[in-house]
Amino acid sequence: DEVLRLDPLPKVIWMQLGVRHDEAAARAEAAGIKVVMNRCPKIEYGKLSGEIGWTGVNSGVLSSKKPLMRPGFQSFGVRRK
Repeated sequence: DEVLRLDPLPKVIWMQLGVRHDEAAARAEAAGIKVVMNRCPKIEYGKLSGEIGWTGVNSGVLSSKKPLMRPGFQSFGVRRK
């Protein structure tokens, strides 16, 4: 409710991992605010960038190859030919 009294209204409300409040989300969405619940920005960044292992999440992929620094921002992945 406090967020709905802000001026200007935020465009997005991001609730951290483990937080879910459907009633609050419905009120925010009715006011035109996008709502993200039960998500971690660090994990989501890793998923979108294809480097989920960098974020500390077990990707389930095993490799005997030595990791090699690839070009790009925060890019530390498995060596590829």
